[in-house]
Amino acid sequence: MSFAIPQDFDARRQPLDTRVVLFTDEPAFALAQRLARRNGASSLSDFCSDMGLSHADVVQGRATARIAELAKADPVVLEGTTFVRQDRKTVRLGNEVLKSSDWSFRSLRTCPKCLEEDIEFGKGDPDYRAHVRSWWNLAFIYVCPFHNILLITYHPDDAKKTLDPEALDVRFAAGDEHDLAFAPLEKGALGAEVEKYLLGRLGFMTSVKHKSLDSLALRHAVDLMDRIGAAAVGGTFAHTNRDGTVSRREALSAGYAILSDGRAGLVRLFERIREEASAAEDEWIPKAQYGLLYAWLFHLSTRDIEGYEPIRELMLESIGSPKARLLLR
Repeated sequence: MSFAIPQDFDARRQPLDTRVVLFTDEPAFALAQRLARRNGASSLSDFCSDMGLSHADVVQGRATARIAELAKADPVVLEGTTFVRQDRKTVRLGNEVLKSSDWSFRSLRTCPKCLEEDIEFGKGDPDYRAHVRSWWNLAFIYVCPFHNILLITYHPDDAKKTLDPEALDVRFAAGDEHDLAFAPLEKGALGAEVEKYLLGRLGFMTSVKHKSLDSLALRHAVDLMDRIGAAAVGGTFAHTNRDGTVSRREALSAGYAILSDGRAGLVRLFERIREEASAAEDEWIPKAQYGLLYAWLFHLSTRDIEGYEPIRELMLESIGSPKARLLLR
């Protein structure tokens, strides 16, 4: 089966063929990709150039109103599902702010089951139904919570073929022949509770309440789950950064579970940290023995985050020695 490619794009042809349905979970750059393909453009870059748009602005969510105008789409709906890179440090969707490293146009993952359903049940021309979900560009989303399967970055039968994120047709993610057979979760894989919570916060699913996380900015909630989970899975000096000993998905899932248990879950973790340091109940332990989690919680860059204060206090309380608590502050 081949992909449907119309005649060569001609920017002078007016009006544009706008027979592409806007989906309520699609970012502006993805709508622009489908509009470009519908009109015969060979790439999103070419389409942007011919239409007088900045490719960077389109990809980074700063040309949403213009794309909506070109596609005859509702700009309010499109703005509500498009991440905007505000600066080098942050991206925003509505009222939620994330670190810039947590969203990337080039880190697109796809759910083959979502694509199957697009083609089978979607609206409009079948060749233009498959669409990118906004949350497929989030670095911390690994599982589709709607289908409970792992997201993929390449066809499961062809490890050499990686997804070109600039491809106009997202179906390429599943292979040239539209082989959309989904890849099931690996044996023993963690569930999608983290994804459900995060996508609920972002408005893509029904929101899930979480006593320990709801008061935090989303970027701070993600960081907290990551750090707590890394310590829980890999020990006091584990981390998920490059060359880390714990995968980020493992850390986020473990951190979410511990924080879901509230004070009891955190106390168990901090007690284990004390045990790994081989410390008696009232014995002074060098600061280094409390590991990366302590170093991060009490670092100058995080000490002003009010939502972390109860966790810092609980960690100090779990240390046991009044002298140690004074010296570690």
